[in-house]
Amino acid sequence: MNKNLSLMIARLAILKGSQSVSAFASKCEIAQPMMDRYLKGENTPSGEKIIQICIKNGCSADWLLGLSDIRNHSEVYSSDTDSSQGSSIKKQVRSFRQKAEKVVAKANELLASVDEMERGL
Repeated sequence: MNKNLSLMIARLAILKGSQSVSAFASKCEIAQPMMDRYLKGENTPSGEKIIQICIKNGCSADWLLGLSDIRNHSEVYSSDTDSSQGSSIKKQVRSFRQKAEKVVAKANELLASVDEMERGL
């Protein structure tokens, strides 16, 4: 199994915590059987589902995909004590959006490689 895929599965389990699969799936607005397959590594969420999971759980897609150790970008912004940073929030949001689009593109590449691997099995 791909290292990033294994890390994503582990991070999904972290987000799930002690909740049942059913409760976690409901929170993420994903069908329980599909969430169960994600957690077992039997299926990989689409880019849209990854974003949905991240929004519902307050984490970044790059963290979920194993591309960053920063779980939530607000952790970075909340550490800024300089009030002049407040005026540049829009720039930071634009930058984050651009990075998120790159992450989604990378996720789609990862999904394509997983699909290729599955076809080869």
